[in-house]
Amino acid sequence: MYKLSLIILLSFFIFIECNLNSSSKVITEYKPFTSKEITDTLITEAKTIKHKFNNRGVNWERTIILPITGKFAEESHYVTKADSFNKVWPIDSIENIEKHLLQSLETYKRFDSTITFESLYNNYWHKEWTPAEGGHIGQGSIGDIQLQMLTPETELWLLTMMWAPGEKPKAGTKFILSANEKSVVVVAGFETGPADKKFMGGITREVHAWLETNSESEIKLEYLKNQQMPEGPTIN
Repeated sequence: MYKLSLIILLSFFIFIECNLNSSSKVITEYKPFTSKEITDTLITEAKTIKHKFNNRGVNWERTIILPITGKFAEESHYVTKADSFNKVWPIDSIENIEKHLLQSLETYKRFDSTITFESLYNNYWHKEWTPAEGGHIGQGSIGDIQLQMLTPETELWLLTMMWAPGEKPKAGTKFILSANEKSVVVVAGFETGPADKKFMGGITREVHAWLETNSESEIKLEYLKNQQMPEGPTIN
């Protein structure tokens, strides 16, 4: 989509130039942008992030510099502003989760019309809310404000990391993940984790599905320079 937009914009300027120089018949030759040239305009070359974990006798910390490649754990689902329950939050790990997943499936189908419910959510933990960890079932680290901020479309493409104190980005900050010649824009700042140092961070089932990866795959993480990019798969 972005490549097409660039082509249209460039074609417009070529048209203007041709008209301005009609007397000398000057025509500028169009040279398509490569995928790498487009990608290079979307990311920064480097960004430093600090991680830290200290709980139940497990202590570790590290500093990473983006871009970086690593493993990403598969996260459970989070409550969005469109979800509703008998109480404000789910009373157990499965309350109204199927309704949530069906909506997620319809959003995912915009990028892959062949996907089915069972092929996308083929393990039991795909059909559960994230466990309560110092909060409610399905709640991230930003607390109750999640119910006003997190949309169903954003929740599909979440990224979590074990941010050190003061390092967690503003909710909605975007990064880009790449593997198997596919990329997806992910959104961070809603949750912290995972605790296991072997993982660079955590991502949703939908991100893994799109990238054709799992928790043992090596995935490239980059900071997205253009924060206005929509979350979700990038189509080259």
